[in-house]
Order: sequence, then structure tokens, then C-alpha cells
Amino acid sequence: MPVAKVLNRFAVFIITAMLLFTACQKSDNPADTSSGDNSGGNNGGTTNPTKVNDIKGNGNYALYLSNISTVYTVFVQNSAYGTSLAHYKVAGLSNIRKIAAGPANTAAGNYEAIALDNTGKIFTINMNFSTGKPDSALQFTQMSSFAGSIITDIAAGGDGTTQFFLALDQSGRVWSWGNGGASLYGIYTGGTPQIIQGLSSIASISAGTSQGLALNSSGNVYNWGVISWQNDEKYASPTLVIGASPATSIDAGDNYNIAKRQDGSVYAWGHLMDGVVPGIATPYAFSAGAELYFSPMFIKTDGTIYKTSFSMMDGSPQVAEAVQELSSYRFSIVDASRIAYYLTTGGQILVQSSTGTAPYVLSTLF
Repeated sequence: MPVAKVLNRFAVFIITAMLLFTACQKSDNPADTSSGDNSGGNNGGTTNPTKVNDIKGNGNYALYLSNISTVYTVFVQNSAYGTSLAHYKVAGLSNIRKIAAGPANTAAGNYEAIALDNTGKIFTINMNFSTGKPDSALQFTQMSSFAGSIITDIAAGGDGTTQFFLALDQSGRVWSWGNGGASLYGIYTGGTPQIIQGLSSIASISAGTSQGLALNSSGNVYNWGVISWQNDEKYASPTLVIGASPATSIDAGDNYNIAKRQDGSVYAWGHLMDGVVPGIATPYAFSAGAELYFSPMFIKTDGTIYKTSFSMMDGSPQVAEAVQELSSYRFSIVDASRIAYYLTTGGQILVQSSTGTAPYVLSTLF
């Protein structure tokens, strides 16, 4: 073969190899955005977007916790001109691992919430009644208030005149404090946290309008306080909820309480005929809701959302059914009371002011 042809073929080989090497480098480069969607979701083009890990709502506002341990609020503003959503970052908080949304404090003129950081400190967050804007100055409850115990979980409950807060320590004890208290039978609501007697080896806690719930390591569910404001269901000390036990998770609502039992069934009790909710099993997540506002809601493992209703005849829970106006979404979190807050699997925060209505979408998360 002539030398010129050999050199030409060698040159073609070298050029082809260089092109292939360049292409491989480009396809393996995570920063390359020349093809496909690499917008990073809701964080303006970054490859490691901030995401929402938890949402806790109470009436017109909700807190949400990011995966980088910062806290934000969303506030539903209703006026003669319609409904809008206000959105704020809570200043002065970092390394937060738990959040709890307390009710309105009509005496103080604000909303009260708490947050727990990685060192065990509990911070108080106050938000303006009219705007939902959180105060920049945050008070916190020192660990010394809990006799040196390390706090691992928190919950908040109450109504417009009484607020109470629960904390779970690493030894499985439950503490309670707050303000008011005349209507909260069996719940400590003084300013100094006190241990709730009769509970041990507790794994999780939840707080409703007038009652507390605790789940121990054996799956036993306990409630105390006034269950759904009913005079015949007042418990000065924690009482075993036989029908709900053994369970794996719990939620206290405004009027209902929900437990997912170890066999996967869902048990409801409170202001209704206690019993198993038909048509739902092993939900991924759930919220006990609030009477007249939102029924108990359940997220299935495929992300679809269902709700139950209650018989007008005897108050028994009815077969769970799909929430039609939310059927086009897939969800990972729901927290419903007088307003419902959702997180979609795509990272959107949805806010629904009443059942049967289209949700509002919080388009800018961070």
C-alpha cells in the first residue's frame, strides 16, 4: 500500500479517536447541560436542589422543614379580593430536625410554633396574626428545663385560648408545658415542662386540640386529655386505647385520632363510632383532619390520596374513597386541619382551603 494512503488512514483513525474521547468526557460530565433537563427542580438550575422533608400545619399557617435543616412558613391570607399565600424563611434557625405547628394564641395576638435542633434545644416561633410573618427574635427552652434530658421529638396542640406542647426525651418520657389549661384535662400547661406520669418507653407523640397521644415501643397507644371535647371521654392520666393497639404510627386531630395498626389496618376514634376504616390498608402517610373541615386523609404507597367519611346514622367510619380534585397529583406528605397542606412527590407544596376545591400551589419554595 502506498505510504500516502497509510498516513491518510492513520490520520482518520487519530481524529476519530479524539472525537470519541471528547464525546465520552462530555456525556460523563455531571455539569453538562447541553441536552436533557438539568434544571434542578425548584432551585433555579442547581444540581443539588433544596427539598422539603416535613410539613406541619395548624389553621391558616404551616411550617415546613427543608433537607438542609432550615424552616419556612406559608400563611393563607383570605380577603375580599380572594386568597393568597405568603411565604417566609424563619430567621435564626439552623440544624433543625423537628417542627410542630401550634394554634393561635388570641391573648398574645400571634401564632405559636416550636422547632427542635440537633442539640436538643427547643425554639419558639411567633407569627403575626395578620401577615403570618415570623418574628426574627426567637426564644428557646433550655435543655435544663428538662432536667438535662435530651429531647428527640416534639408536638403542639390546643385551641385559640389554650396552647400546649409535648416533648419526648431519649429515655422515652413525655413532657408537657404551655399556657391556659382549664379545658385541657390531664395536660400540664404551666410554663415549666413537667413529666406526664404513667408513660414509659414512648417511641412517638402527637397532640390534638384537647388531647395528647403516645405510642410506646411495644405498639401500645395511649391518650389523655379531653377527647374531641366529649364529657364522657376525659382522661386525667394516659389511658390505653385498646382498639388502636398494637400500632406503628399515630396522629391526633382536632376531633379524630388515627392509628395505623401493626396488621396494616387503620383505626379511628374520637368524635365518632370507634372502628377500623374500611377500604384503606398500610397507608404511606395520613392525617387525622378536623371535623367540618377535612376528614381523615391517607396517602397510599402509590402516592394517591384517599379520605374517609362518617355515617350520619351511627358515626362509624365509611369506606375510604379517592379525593377527586387531587387525583392528578401524587403525594408524600399530608397535614390537614382547618386547612390542608400537601407535598407532592415532585416537590410542590399544595394548600387546600376546603374539600372539593382546587388547591393553591406554592410555586416558589426557596
